[in-house]
Order: sequence, then structure tokens, then C-alpha cells
Amino acid sequence: VLPHIVWYSGKTRIGEGVVENGIYRFLWKSPIDAGFQNIKAEVFPFDPAKQGIGLRGLTREMSLPVSFKHGRHSYFAEYDESLYAWYEFWANTADSKAAQDSAKSLVPLSKQNPNWLPCAGTYGLAVGNNDRWTLPFEPFKQLSRSYGDESVLLQIRYAPLKDGSLLETELFDVNTGSKYTINLDIVAGNVLALSLEKQGIFYRSDVPIIIDNDGFAIARLDFRFTGEEILIGLSGASTVKIDQVNDWRVLEIRGVADGKGNIYLGQNTGLDAERLADTAVIGEIAVSYPEVSPIIASKISEQLKKEGDNNNEYAESDSNDNENNGDTEDTSTDNAAYAL
Repeated sequence: VLPHIVWYSGKTRIGEGVVENGIYRFLWKSPIDAGFQNIKAEVFPFDPAKQGIGLRGLTREMSLPVSFKHGRHSYFAEYDESLYAWYEFWANTADSKAAQDSAKSLVPLSKQNPNWLPCAGTYGLAVGNNDRWTLPFEPFKQLSRSYGDESVLLQIRYAPLKDGSLLETELFDVNTGSKYTINLDIVAGNVLALSLEKQGIFYRSDVPIIIDNDGFAIARLDFRFTGEEILIGLSGASTVKIDQVNDWRVLEIRGVADGKGNIYLGQNTGLDAERLADTAVIGEIAVSYPEVSPIIASKISEQLKKEGDNNNEYAESDSNDNENNGDTEDTSTDNAAYAL
């Protein structure tokens, strides 16, 4: 039995479908007038349209407040100037950096219309087997190919719904032509798994999913090309401050990327799409090209911290020795030289 639900606003039918396809929750564009709106749900054990007329289901009504004072929070707003592309999903898939340019909107890989799902008091773009999207540009071609510390930084604000693919990335080796497929999956409900299969060997690195108070989590992928290897860093840190992220997990591929490839939201598993629920609701996506790879910046920051701790221990030990020996000779020059 697949229960069928029909939703009404007053006498107007505003949605219907089976529970298994997620119709127990749906996005509804409310009337323009603020105040309380009456909503009714009528539940049937089957689709009443296929069983004839005159059927009545079990009904429940509710009164919902409609207000225009509540606004969505743009998580990556403070980095607006440094972002190359920024998708906020204000009921569209446009790039907020160029909202009037349709060529910069996300590109659908499955059905044409976006599937908007409510989540945590707001809504976002559903992704999964039946809802797949890709960037309208090849992100890795934007690099200067100088193979410095620059990188492609992808940040996603999302709410996990079920285990499955959040995104997959394709990279190509300029020398061998080999294709590398890097997957980012939700596993066991609370883990982000970054994985790669190369020459029959499976590599995987995990970080915990950290849900913020707003019901969303953050996933960051840093793609860095050195000219000898490809580094893919994953972080699940909840802070919006990229310079405060220090929990990177890194996969390394020996090879040189040729700049081709793209990033795909969702994954085509080949299974019956109508029977699969979506994996996540995406609230925002940001793409940027930091001058210094966050992976490298994190390592530098960690190294400086270690050196600072060592210097403090050295200074404390030296100070204790002077006190014990009654020596008042100034050693600040030595300590300064050590710090340099």
C-alpha cells in the first residue's frame, strides 16, 4: 500500500502524490497576504484518480502563519567579493554573481525543473539520483597552470536526508589520459566520505558531518594541482571562516591534471529513479580560487603554532634555568633568533 496525499489551500488543490516520493512534505508558494492560511491534507490508501470518483479520504487541517519578516541567511555573504560563482537558490538556480545571465545557471542533468524541498524552516535544491546538476563552467580550467599554491575551493551548505552521493568530480591526467572519479558520499547518516578508486585500489578519507543550529552542515573540497600530484582536501568544519579550518583530510593522486572535468551534484546509480529519495537539500554553493590553497594555509598555520609552542617552552625552560642559577644575563636575543 502506498498512501496517496492530496493537499488543499481552501478549495484549491496545491499538491498531491504518494508518501514514498516525499509528498508528505512539499514547498508551497503562499498567498501574497500575510496572516494565517488554512491547509488541508486528505489521505487515501491509493491514488483516487485511478479508482473512480466519489471517494473520500481521511482529512486533517492546520493553520499556518505567513510572514514576510523572516529572511533566509546567506552563509557565504561575507566572501561575496572573492567568490567566482555563488548559488543561493532563491527559488532559482542562477549564479548570484550574475543573476541575469542564464548561461551561468546550474545545468540540469536529469529532469528540467528544480526540485525544491523544505528543510529546517527554509528550503533548498534537492540532489540525488533523480535530481542531478552540474556547474555551467569547467572549474579546473580557471587555474593559471603555474602550479603554485592556488586551488579550486568548493563550499557546499547542505542538509543530509539519507545515505548516498552528495557529489562526484571527474579529473583527467594530461599525460596518461586517465580519468579519476572522486566521490563525496553521506555514509551512516553522520559521516562524509571522500573516496577514489585508482588501478583497482580504493582510497577513502572521512570527516564527521557537523549540523549547525540552522539544520545545515558545511562540506569543503579543496582541489590543488602541484604539477606532480593532485591533492583533494575535505573538511566538514562548521565555521564560515576558511582560515580557521584545520581539519583537512587529503587524498593524493600522482599525476598532472589537464584542466578538464567538472563537478556533478548527485550521482546516476542506474537504479529506478522514481523509487529513490533524494540524498540532500542544498542551501548554497560557492566556488572560489584562493591565492593560497586552504590545505597549505592550514599546514603553515599548524607549523607556526607548533613553532610558537616550542619557543614558549624553550623560553620558559631558559627562564627557569636563569632563576635557578641566579643568572640575570639577558637571553632575549638568542630567543628572538630561535623564533626566526
